[in-house]
Amino acid sequence: MKIGVTILLLFLGLAMVNARWKVCKPHPALTGCPGGFTRWGRGCYRYFPQKYNWVTAERYCNHFRQTRTRRVNRAHLVTIDSARENNFILNFWRRRRGRNTAVWIGFHDRVHEGKFITPGGCLATYRFWDKGEPNNLHGEDCATMWKTHRNRDNGAWNDLRCTTGLGFICKISL
Repeated sequence: MKIGVTILLLFLGLAMVNARWKVCKPHPALTGCPGGFTRWGRGCYRYFPQKYNWVTAERYCNHFRQTRTRRVNRAHLVTIDSARENNFILNFWRRRRGRNTAVWIGFHDRVHEGKFITPGGCLATYRFWDKGEPNNLHGEDCATMWKTHRNRDNGAWNDLRCTTGLGFICKISL
């Protein structure tokens, strides 16, 4: 079992440091965003309506990067660090989503049930789960922002099976 988890971690590019989850700090600021990305705060964001599973969406995001003076910041599925950023992401997505009712965001608990981490292995420092979520119904391990009648489109999060095909938002931290 331990070997399988290690392989999964390597596959997802995740890491535990000395058997503890790491808390990540922002990188020094870069300026500008690649084409097609929207700048807000210390990040560049882009919505993709293609319906990919969570792992494929994360890999797709990784193709985008911002380079400055020998340092490269790769895009990842969006990780949300504050209520202000959550509201920005909600409004950003609303303007682009069409009929899509859920979008992948960059948190999962595939390694340890109930401990939602980023693709880089950092603990989620901000959470906005919808009422009754995350519930791990039928093995749900990946996070979405979703629109339902219950949450009245307030930007709340839901856990969903990682194999589900959804649109996604990529973020490059500046």
